[in-house]
Amino acid sequence: MNDFDKILADLDVEIDEIDLYGYGIIETSLSMVHRLQTVLNDLREKIQTYVFPSKEDEILFFKTQKPEILARLLFFYKIYRIEAQCPNGSNEVVRSYINRELDNLTYFFNRNLDFYQYYRSGSTVYDEYYFVRGKADLRLCTDSAQFDKDLNFSTLFLRVALTMATWE
Repeated sequence: MNDFDKILADLDVEIDEIDLYGYGIIETSLSMVHRLQTVLNDLREKIQTYVFPSKEDEILFFKTQKPEILARLLFFYKIYRIEAQCPNGSNEVVRSYINRELDNLTYFFNRNLDFYQYYRSGSTVYDEYYFVRGKADLRLCTDSAQFDKDLNFSTLFLRVALTMATWE
């Protein structure tokens, strides 16, 4: 994907201008979700007919490039959801709510520890199974959500990888 770096650079310029601590964060984060959904949908349309020049290019796209955009989308969606659902009340009530969100995140990472270590270490030995469409080995994945994927625009471990990228 030749234009991917430009797409990402343009998005980063927009994101850098956002005040994550401002009063309008709910509206701002929702606006970014819509913006990133549009970018991702445009990318999805291109990928439907795009033939990667090599297996390595496909791995690069699904291992690093697509997660760069999707992680940003999930980050802003999570900010929107957390802020919109944050209860009114004492500091203790808010702290309890935030701690539950952090507990959910910890649970996710613990459930996917093997893949997290693989991904973070920069290992490539299973990349063909994790990041090439149509090459999934079900023995490597314990997440049943894999069956609800757009097989032309996703790979077996993309969801886990982008969730980790979102929260790093």
